[in-house]
Amino acid sequence: MFLFFFFLFIIVPFVLGVMKIIFWIKKSVEKKSPEFLANEKIEMRDVVDDLKDGIHNWKEYGVSEISSRANYRFVKSFTRQFTGHL
Repeated sequence: MFLFFFFLFIIVPFVLGVMKIIFWIKKSVEKKSPEFLANEKIEMRDVVDDLKDGIHNWKEYGVSEISSRANYRFVKSFTRQFTGHL
């Protein structure tokens, strides 16, 4: 019974960890093909373009709108109390 638990909780995680490290090293050493890199670049640009659509223009709001019309000095010292458009 002891050997079963020793094998299950000690040997198996150790072997899986070593296999993961070997796989990680092998994958990091491989040279990527130019086609793969070009496709990855296109995919990353698409992701960035999707993220750009979600960015709001901050310049349309003034400090008074962002700070719920509080005094600027009050807002400067208590910046965590912004409740407007962020």
